[in-house]
Amino acid sequence: MVKIEEILELIERMRIKIDKYKHDFANEMLVRYVLVDPLLRVLGWDTEDPDQVYPEYSTQQGRVDYALKIDKTIKVFIEVKTLGGLND
Repeated sequence: MVKIEEILELIERMRIKIDKYKHDFANEMLVRYVLVDPLLRVLGWDTEDPDQVYPEYSTQQGRVDYALKIDKTIKVFIEVKTLGGLND
């Protein structure tokens, strides 16, 4: 079960990283690696198991960054974007 304390700690670590690397988050892959993957893990998703988290999943409309599966059935698509406007 996900603990709220873990989520709050992750949010604080993410805030610090966003402040520190804000100029680098124009890179979508870095956003995925530093922000999205840790969030998925703290929420209980096994990011190393393609039966749960399938990156770069192809659909009829194109490719999405993640397909999240439960019992090998896709439940959620996630599309990641860069963090624009942080360079101020």
